[in-house]
Amino acid sequence: MMNIRNTIPAAVLMLCMGACANKSNTETAATTPEVPVKPRYELLQQASWLLGSWQSVMPEGTIVEEWKTLNDSVFSARSFFVSGKDTSFGETITLEQKGKELYYIPVVKDQNEGKPVPFRLSSPAGAELAFENPGHDFPQKIVYKKITEDSLLTEVSGNMQGRVHSEKLPMTRR
Repeated sequence: MMNIRNTIPAAVLMLCMGACANKSNTETAATTPEVPVKPRYELLQQASWLLGSWQSVMPEGTIVEEWKTLNDSVFSARSFFVSGKDTSFGETITLEQKGKELYYIPVVKDQNEGKPVPFRLSSPAGAELAFENPGHDFPQKIVYKKITEDSLLTEVSGNMQGRVHSEKLPMTRR
């Protein structure tokens, strides 16, 4: 059986050790300067203003793009055209950061054999996102430009049948 005289000094010793350990950790935390941590997928995060649902209303119908976060390095979107009660599927889009590069990757069922076509970010991310793929037939450039929190302008451009061609599409948040 343990003697109470031996138990009390052991308990006091344990408390002192615990208090010293906590003091040491507190002092270390207080004296260690905080280093700002850059987000791992900074380029993708700079494009987060795209997230949500966007539309462009025209006499023929409405084009809709719906953007969401797929994971920490990927946003995904689907676009479709609504005319009356009919909805036509357009494309799926992936906006993916791979290393220090940001890619816009559309897939259109009836184009390019249904395979993804990558466009690389060619200008700094921010309020304007310009993606290019000089080897693609059309478009070679895709631009999203933030006008306000609730409006943007998309533009596809490039060489089409030997001529420079451009199409602009204003969109508003739904």
